[in-house]
Amino acid sequence: MKIPALILAVFLLLTGGLLLLLWISAPASSIEFDQAAFAELPAGEQNRLIDEILARPALPPGQEDAVLKWIFRNDHRRGKILLQDNAFAIRMLPEHLASSAMELVESGDLAEGIEALALARQSFPNDPNVLSAAGAVAFLGGRRDDARRLLEEAENWRINNPRTDFYLGGLLITAESSAEKARGKSLLLRVVESGTGDLAERSALALLTNRTLPMTDDEKAALLGMLKREGTFRTENPYLNAEVLRILANIASRVRHELALPLADLLLDYPGSTKEDQLGYVELAQELDEYEEAGERLDALRKLKGFSEASQVRLRRLILFQHIAAGRYMEAERLWDRMAKLPEAEESLAPVVLNILEKEDLSNEAERLFLEKFLDLPVLNVALSLRVLDRLVEIRPVQEDQWIKHATEKLLAREPIRVGGWLTSLNAQKAIIPVLEERMEALETEEKRALVEAYLAEEEAEKAIRLLPDLKSGIHPALYAFYETRCRLQQSDREAAFEAWNAAHNAALGSNAFALLKNIGFLALRMDQPVNALQSLYTAFTAGVPFTRRQSTRLQELTLAHGTLRQTLKVAGNLAEKYPEDPDFTNNLAYFKFIANEEVDRHLAIMRKLVEEYPNNLPYNLTLALGLLQSGREREANQTLQQTTVDWSEADPRQKMIYAAVLTANGQRVVAQGLTQNLDREALIPEEQALLDSL
Repeated sequence: MKIPALILAVFLLLTGGLLLLLWISAPASSIEFDQAAFAELPAGEQNRLIDEILARPALPPGQEDAVLKWIFRNDHRRGKILLQDNAFAIRMLPEHLASSAMELVESGDLAEGIEALALARQSFPNDPNVLSAAGAVAFLGGRRDDARRLLEEAENWRINNPRTDFYLGGLLITAESSAEKARGKSLLLRVVESGTGDLAERSALALLTNRTLPMTDDEKAALLGMLKREGTFRTENPYLNAEVLRILANIASRVRHELALPLADLLLDYPGSTKEDQLGYVELAQELDEYEEAGERLDALRKLKGFSEASQVRLRRLILFQHIAAGRYMEAERLWDRMAKLPEAEESLAPVVLNILEKEDLSNEAERLFLEKFLDLPVLNVALSLRVLDRLVEIRPVQEDQWIKHATEKLLAREPIRVGGWLTSLNAQKAIIPVLEERMEALETEEKRALVEAYLAEEEAEKAIRLLPDLKSGIHPALYAFYETRCRLQQSDREAAFEAWNAAHNAALGSNAFALLKNIGFLALRMDQPVNALQSLYTAFTAGVPFTRRQSTRLQELTLAHGTLRQTLKVAGNLAEKYPEDPDFTNNLAYFKFIANEEVDRHLAIMRKLVEEYPNNLPYNLTLALGLLQSGREREANQTLQQTTVDWSEADPRQKMIYAAVLTANGQRVVAQGLTQNLDREALIPEEQALLDSL
């Protein structure tokens, strides 16, 4: 029987295709490439094996880089010719060439690595792996512009290449632009998350040791944890040095206490560590309340010689605090008195005082004794002196008059505004007045400001207004008008007060004096000018001026009464982010997001968890119901509210509005209309009124 020609042709074609497929999918090479054994072969045998390897469609699996590195180290001219002849026949050759070139460069075989990279660039100029390796070599060679260009080209391929991310990220985190720093940080974090060997380790170290890169404590703690798990903290690690370990130990002291002392100890084993690092270890141990460990190290350090004069002062300071922490007050007092006689005694003893202020386990007796001794020293740091006085007022309130006297006599002339503010916080501003009035003709501008503040706090507006002209040329016009506003208010001249307030507001806006603008805004509230107050306060808020919890809450109330939902959302978002532990702020943000119909699913998930935690909280249940309604889950919204026990006739307008909306969505329009019949619409913002109108 004859086979028709067409069928025969198809059969041969399929058979040939199958054979080709089998050949392609077969192991690329059965040759084992053992570098040590290969080196023992005669030259002719080596050449034959290299020819055979490069004649195949792929290099030996798992041995690709080893083969290429051997070629460029031992016979790069012949290897180059063979590779060029087979460049497009060997699978994944660009990737393996780039990888082997980088390994050669990083292992010190610079000429061979550059030779391999040159071949890769010649044959595959646009391959992302080759571009990445070329950029990395340019980076290592200090050619930052070339490196940036090549790495950006590699990145444009959107191929997840840890090497590209590492070197490009390393370039970007040293840039001046905040946006570029943020991008560099993101790239390096991606390498860390990839877990790609030493690149992940080096990326984490680069992030932790860059002092200009914004990093949260949680991020730093996570990176330190990763490095610990990967075994980074070891003596022989080439990516660590004394300076890096100093930085890591300092970070760990704040975010991963259990790693701080081991890192400080590891530092002592590295070249470049000094006696200062040994003192730093003791200081860190004291900071972490490891006093037994600190004491043992101090005993050893006392026997060492060769400390500089500054280091000797530091050593005495550490011994002094060790005595205090151990309750050896007589020894501590003797050492304190000796140190107090030295030049710059306050500067030398200030760190001890800071430790005393920050430790919670010291006795009040010890605190009072040494804090009072500190006040006897010449004043160097007014802010620290005020912290000492604050603590003394707390533990010895019966001596408050003594602490006030110290502040007015020894500190006020140094920093009148700061000290005046401290005295005012104790309602002791009256003590400022006689001290400064006594030197009225010789007062500096800041002292006059403090005196005006004291007059206003004591409601002596007539004296304040007489002193104001002396300040006009020395202070900001907005501040001058601010003082004048307060004076006129105390004099009950509201028309003049409002005119001065406008001048203060305009001057502050015109010069971007946003911190003062916040004070001007709260002053408008005292004048019953909520719209003006909102304008000033919201401008200051959006400019980044810090607001306290209470101030932010008051601003949110103003945005609801006189502003826009967009303003409310911004303030609510800030409160929720700043105070994540407060569920009310989380609920408020979700509510306003639902009213705006923004990010509904995200905040719905948050509210489910919140209601699960606080099942009987009516406002949280109402917010959840509103979110369910906005996401099209009307029946679930109704079920949520049916589970609550509440007298809806006593509910506030917002609560009634939500319940009415849920009822309407579930076919109970008549009940909803009865609920909202006498509802106070003026208590609702426009978006809430619109929701009510849609029922």
